[in-house]
Amino acid sequence: MISFLTPIPKVSLRNDIIGRKSNYCFHSHGKYSVGFQQVSRRCSIHMALDTGLFQGILTAALGLTAGVAFLVWTEKQGVRGSQRENLQPCVVCNGRKRLECIRCKGSGKNPIDPTELCSFCDGIGTVVCTNCAGRGTQPRYLDRYSPEDFLD
Repeated sequence: MISFLTPIPKVSLRNDIIGRKSNYCFHSHGKYSVGFQQVSRRCSIHMALDTGLFQGILTAALGLTAGVAFLVWTEKQGVRGSQRENLQPCVVCNGRKRLECIRCKGSGKNPIDPTELCSFCDGIGTVVCTNCAGRGTQPRYLDRYSPEDFLD
């Protein structure tokens, strides 16, 4: 007859195959009951590690590595993009670098007083394209700006 049952944990703290924590072995006066595992062997250091802890550390390390690798890749793509030459023509002026003056419609004369020159284009009849700033190529809208650009 079993008079006193006390749980004795296994020496190993690792999870078993189906994912439960380690089983407890019950004994009665030093004898193991039928149906429970005996703990008769020494466990190695690898078996003493809890697999949940191991998985947590591994997940954290892989996540950190992947995060840093993604940041490095993104930075390299930005550097490669800035080194690449921009050959797309401006969508506003089609690469002509100048636009017809909207006030005088290209005549160079003031529409209210035709004897005076247009004050908007100074009598030239064209103005520098405001989209490409007279370069003729499509500007890059994702360029980085330094804080000094905004401190005027």
